[in-house]
Amino acid sequence: MKMMSRGLMVLGVVMAVWAQPGRALYSKSSGVVELTPNNFDNRVKDSDGVWVVEFYAPWCGHCKQLVPEYQKAAQALKGIVGVGAVDCDQHKSLCGQYGVQGFPTIKVFGSNKKKPEAYNGARTAQGIVQQAQKTAESVVRERMGGKSGKSGSGGSGSKDAVIELTESNFKKLVLDSDDMWLVEFFAPWCGHCKNLAPEWAKAATELKGKVKLGAVDATVHGGLASQYGVQGYPTIKYFPSGPKSSPEEFDGGRTANDIVNWALDRFTENIPAPEVVQITNSDVMVENCEKKSLCVIAFLPHILDCQSKCRNDFIKTLNKLGDKFKKQAWGWVWAEGTAQPALEEALDIGGFGYPAMAVMSHKKMKYSTLTGSFGYDGIKEFLRDLSYGKGRTSPVKGAKMPEIVSLDPWDGKDGELPVEEDIDLSDVELDDIKTELQKAPPTTQPFSSKSLKCLVCQAMVEEFMVAIGQMDPQKKVEVGGFRLGSDGTTDRKVVPYLRSEGHLAEIMETLCEQFEDYAQAQTKGTGRPTLIRITHRDGGMNPHFGAGVDIVPDEDLNTRLKFYVRPIGQSAGWTDHKDKAKGQEIPTTQMTFSRSFQCESVLEEEEEHFQDVMAQPQVELWHAIQILCQERSHLCGINDIHPPRTHPEL
Repeated sequence: MKMMSRGLMVLGVVMAVWAQPGRALYSKSSGVVELTPNNFDNRVKDSDGVWVVEFYAPWCGHCKQLVPEYQKAAQALKGIVGVGAVDCDQHKSLCGQYGVQGFPTIKVFGSNKKKPEAYNGARTAQGIVQQAQKTAESVVRERMGGKSGKSGSGGSGSKDAVIELTESNFKKLVLDSDDMWLVEFFAPWCGHCKNLAPEWAKAATELKGKVKLGAVDATVHGGLASQYGVQGYPTIKYFPSGPKSSPEEFDGGRTANDIVNWALDRFTENIPAPEVVQITNSDVMVENCEKKSLCVIAFLPHILDCQSKCRNDFIKTLNKLGDKFKKQAWGWVWAEGTAQPALEEALDIGGFGYPAMAVMSHKKMKYSTLTGSFGYDGIKEFLRDLSYGKGRTSPVKGAKMPEIVSLDPWDGKDGELPVEEDIDLSDVELDDIKTELQKAPPTTQPFSSKSLKCLVCQAMVEEFMVAIGQMDPQKKVEVGGFRLGSDGTTDRKVVPYLRSEGHLAEIMETLCEQFEDYAQAQTKGTGRPTLIRITHRDGGMNPHFGAGVDIVPDEDLNTRLKFYVRPIGQSAGWTDHKDKAKGQEIPTTQMTFSRSFQCESVLEEEEEHFQDVMAQPQVELWHAIQILCQERSHLCGINDIHPPRTHPEL
C-alpha cells in the first residue's frame, strides 16, 4: 500500500509539472519571443516593424522538429525582424483569431497587421529568413512611395503588366487567342487577394512575351466566375495555348518566383522543338546565334561523302536533341563541311573531317567543341555539361561573327558527281597525276613537321579501322597447338577471325601501302592542314580532290607521308630506329629506306600497342585516335584532333 501511494504521488508530481506554463518550446535565450494575449498587440500589432509568428502546440511533433530551424532564423533576424511564438494550447482564443487550424502555422505580419500573410514555404531557417526579408523590403518600398503593385480596385497587379479581363473581352483576349494565360479571379475586399497583388504584378512583368497574366473582378463579373467554378478568392486558372476547352487549376505557390517557375514549366512543355536551320546567309546566324544565349553549330559531311539518307539521319538526330534541350532556347544551325570556311576557321573546326560540332556564345564570343562521339548520346552528354556550366571554352578567333557565305539551300537530293564532257581520262594513270602535282607551283606553304605527324597518325588509325570494317564478321579461324594432351586431345579451337591476332597482323602488313593514295592539302578559305585521298578505295577519283582543298606539293609528294610513320614512333617515345648497316639514327630529311622497310619498322615497334587497342570490339574510331595520337604519343594536342572523315566502310 505504501509503495502504491508513493507511485501515485510521483505520478501526480509529474502531471503537475507537465501542466505548468513552463513547458513552452522556446527558452528566453532562444531569440524567439513568447507571445500571449497580454503582449501580442503591444509587441506585434502596434509595432512598425515586421514580425514572423509561429502558432504551435507543445505536443506537436512537427513543431518540435521546427524548433532548431526557427531558433536559427530568430538569431539571424535579431534586431531586424521580430520572431515570436504562440502556444495555442494555452492561448486558444488568440490562435482562433488568426484562423489557426493546424500546427505549426506561421504568419508574417507586414505593413497591414490586420491581414498577416500565411507562410507556406520551406520549414527551414533559410526559407523563413528569405520570406521575412522579402516582406521587410516590401514595407520599405511602400514607405518610400514606391508602387505596391495593388490596383485601385483591390485587384491583382499593375495596369501595365496585368491585363484587366471582363465578360466583354474575355473570349477575344483569352479563349480565341493562341497565347498561354494565367487568370486570377479576385474580390476587392479579399485580404489574400491584396497580399497576392504585388507578387502577381511582378510575375506578369517577368513572364511578358511568354505567358500572359490577367485578373477578373469576380464581384463585378460573376458570370465568368460561375462559369469556371470559382468558389473562393483568389482562384487562379491556367489556360494553355491553342484551343482552350477547359482550364487547369493553378497549384503552385503564391510568390512571384513560384508563379514564374510554374508558368515557365508549362510554357516549355508546349513550345515546339527548335528548327535546325541550314546556314545559307548571315541572317540565319543573326536569328539563331546573335539573338540566342547559345547556338549549336553542326558541320556535316559533303553530300558526296554522305548522301541524302545519311545527312537526314544526322539532321534527325539534331532535331531530337533540339527537342531534348528546348527549354534552353538555344539556336540550332548546320552547314556542309568547307561551305562556311571563315566560320570553321573562327571555331577551329574542319580540316581532317566531318561531322563536327561547336557551341558558340555570341555575347561572350566564346565556343566549345565537341570532342566525343557525334551521335545522340555523345552530343547529349556534351550539351548537358554545357547547360550545367561545365566544359572547356575558347575565344572565337577575331572576336566577332565571321563572314558568312551566301549560298543556295540543300535541295534534299543525293549528290551527283559533275559530268566532265569531252574529257577522256581513260589513259591517265595515277602516277601521271602525281608527276603533274610535283611540277605544280607551290601556292601553299609546306606543313610543319609536327602538324604532318599528327595528321599521318590520325590517318593511320582511320585506315586500320577501315580495314577492320571490311572483314566478314562471320569468318572463323582455327587456333592453338597440335600437341596431344594427357587425354589424347589437342587444344585447338575455332574463333572469329575478326580482330584476331592473325587478322590484325595481316592489316599491318599492308597498312603503309594506303599512303600511296594520299596527298597533303589545305582546306580552301581556312588554310587548315589536312590529308586527302587522291582516289577512293574503289579506284575512282576523289570528287573533293582539288575542289574543297588546295594541294600542297613537295618533292616527295605522298611518298613522304609513308616515311613520316617512322618519326611518329620516335616522337611517342618508342624504340629508336637504327640504320642496321651503320648503327646510326637516320634524320627525317634523309629517309632513303624502302617504303616497306619504314612501315614495317614502325609497326614492329608498335605491334603490341596497336593490337591492344584494335583488338577491343567496342573501340570507336574517334576514341582510338585519341589514345594512339594524343594520349600515348602526344603527337596531337586536344585542338589538333578533328572528327574523322565519314567512310561507308566504317
